[in-house]
Amino acid sequence: MSTKVNVRPFTATDAAAVAQISRLTGQPDSDSGADPNYLAHLAEAGTILVGSTTDDEVVAWGAVTTTAWGEMLTDLFVDPAWQGRGVGAALLGHLWPAGPVEGHRFTFSSWHARALPLYARAGLVPSWPLLYLRGDPRRLGPSPVHVQRPAPATAGAAEATITGFDRAVTYAYWGHHAHTTGLAVYDGSELVAAGIGSATELTHLACAPDADASASVTAALRALGGTETTICLPGPHPALVPLLDAGFQIIDHDILMACPGVTLPTVWVFSPGLA
Repeated sequence: MSTKVNVRPFTATDAAAVAQISRLTGQPDSDSGADPNYLAHLAEAGTILVGSTTDDEVVAWGAVTTTAWGEMLTDLFVDPAWQGRGVGAALLGHLWPAGPVEGHRFTFSSWHARALPLYARAGLVPSWPLLYLRGDPRRLGPSPVHVQRPAPATAGAAEATITGFDRAVTYAYWGHHAHTTGLAVYDGSELVAAGIGSATELTHLACAPDADASASVTAALRALGGTETTICLPGPHPALVPLLDAGFQIIDHDILMACPGVTLPTVWVFSPGLA
């Protein structure tokens, strides 16, 4: 059944409705639409739209932001009472008005029964899984590379030297979390990876294409000093088997959905929401 939905830009008065939709769809209170800091970051770094009924009841929301590989759909959530009525497709059509096939666009999709078909019909092609792992970094062996823990802004600048893409705004958002530290990984004097994390999560790590990504991940995890740390790796990442051998467990997974021609690096650690 199709339902008429009005799509418009997000405003501050929509925050409570967006938070409610996020919670109803199983999102946590932090790093989601239920988090005012997250919404403020998306508003600064990208575009947020909401879908509303004819009496302006907000029943869906979504957002896109720019990355080194093109535009990422960070969020797309519909109130469960309104799912299956074409609301998600209408919202996606406004977030990506030219259609995904027309540009460099991607998302990390959950395996929700409605999500994958929506993106596939929109022209996105499924690729590798993004695996969520959790384990004790103390069980990892030593690494031949070494890690510095600079301020998040400095780590962001280090990543820019690797990628040529400035993510200062996103590093500022990540850096506001308590106990978060920047990461800069060196092989001798050569910068080989940069990212950010905390004792409980290696949030993001950009690795140089010719570096030993497994060694960089091991060193970064150990440097964070946690006893139970979460990390999100592409399925083909070279660190996957060493982490599994060290007792890390796969606790969840998303899937990369991307338009033809978009190739994300499989040697990075990704943030599912912000890449």
